[in-house]
Amino acid sequence: MKAENSESGTCKEKRLGEEAHNVMGSRTSTIVEHLIGRTRAGDKKSAEMLKDLAEKEAEAKEALEHGPLRSQALAWEAEPQWQDPVDPENAETDCGSREAE
Repeated sequence: MKAENSESGTCKEKRLGEEAHNVMGSRTSTIVEHLIGRTRAGDKKSAEMLKDLAEKEAEAKEALEHGPLRSQALAWEAEPQWQDPVDPENAETDCGSREAE
């Protein structure tokens, strides 16, 4: 019985999410204007939401212009390189080996 309720709840949640996305898409300019007004009034959360929206818009434009693979490559490039653990006994410094010369 619980499995049926969770499945129907998931379906309803998905449908609700799609409807919210459609409404937000049709009223984007109104939402942005409201967030700008709240940001000017000093609301930090509205400023963060505006920043997030702008970043997502920039990513979408980048993906349309250069394809999604370029966006993924740029994201991977921004990640730090993996470094193996360093054993302090055998590690070298910028000036050379730690061993006595």
